[in-house]
Amino acid sequence: MIKTHLLKCFSVAACTVLIGFSAKAQQDPYFTHYMFNKQLFNPASVGANDKYCFAAISHYQYLGYEDRTPEFWGQSGNSLEPVKKVGPKTQGFSFSAPIMARGKNHGGFGISAMTDKLGYEMNTNLRVAGAYRFTVGAGNLAIGFDYGFLQKKYGSQFYALAQNDPNVPIAGQAKLHKTVSAGVYYQNPTLNNLYVGISTTNMLPQNYSFGNNGTAVVSTVRHYYITAGMEFPGFLGNGDLVFKPSVLYKYNVANQVDLTALVEYQQRFSGGLAFRTTTDALSLMIGYQFTKGTFEGLRVGYSYDITLSRIQRVSNGTNELALNYCFTITPPPPPIRIILSPRFIKRDTKIE
Repeated sequence: MIKTHLLKCFSVAACTVLIGFSAKAQQDPYFTHYMFNKQLFNPASVGANDKYCFAAISHYQYLGYEDRTPEFWGQSGNSLEPVKKVGPKTQGFSFSAPIMARGKNHGGFGISAMTDKLGYEMNTNLRVAGAYRFTVGAGNLAIGFDYGFLQKKYGSQFYALAQNDPNVPIAGQAKLHKTVSAGVYYQNPTLNNLYVGISTTNMLPQNYSFGNNGTAVVSTVRHYYITAGMEFPGFLGNGDLVFKPSVLYKYNVANQVDLTALVEYQQRFSGGLAFRTTTDALSLMIGYQFTKGTFEGLRVGYSYDITLSRIQRVSNGTNELALNYCFTITPPPPPIRIILSPRFIKRDTKIE
């Protein structure tokens, strides 16, 4: 009965996520520390760990990448210098909180903000998320949505290869449209802390018109994600080690999978490797979790991506720094009501 109920709930939620399947060029940024920032691609994960959580992440991709277009603008013998550091730069911030009632988690809410700079394009995203969570057997299933706005902006200080191209704006332009995402998220602490999530972003594709005559149109498209992870204590027969594998499947134009293997020591130190398919990158990851003292609840993570594609000729790799801080708020116990026996209540002598 429980299995049937779980299958029905998960199927309905998954169908909601996959409505209107469409694919074009990838636009969502990626993160190596995706397992610590699920809210950025799956709104159903907000409030999942019964804690109030802040997360911040900074991603600098393809270090050393240059724009050499200015060389074509200069006169003979007087070419302009290439523009440095035009690789993607992404910063993200999120906050999430559980919705607790009578000691039970009924859902969560959160807010997230993200900036993504790709060359001369700046994307700014602000979203509010909410999730409803209910018990399914020994685990729980959440359905979540988020709503927000995405601004696309092109700066004026860039060089077009064709100087008189009407599709390239002479001055900087910015456009703002709404964005909607949806997801489902299942977790079961009795199955090695198993979690599985399915989500989609940009459910309502929008058109951004740019250029001097509005002839250049940039369209947002749906992105699809499937993520899962587990924990295996006693790794290699050592009680201090916990093996934490995870996976993130992404689909838009092409399939891409992030495979991650982390090993945690004494619930504090962690390290591991991640591989991004399509021969994109190999990542080295380290982290530290504060378990006591002033910084209890804070986790610091760093990763370095070694570029494996042909971009490695002009890239010095990718740096990423992730900060997570979670804490609990324990409500005060209800006041103890002392009921006196009627035999000891002072009688009002005026009322006889």
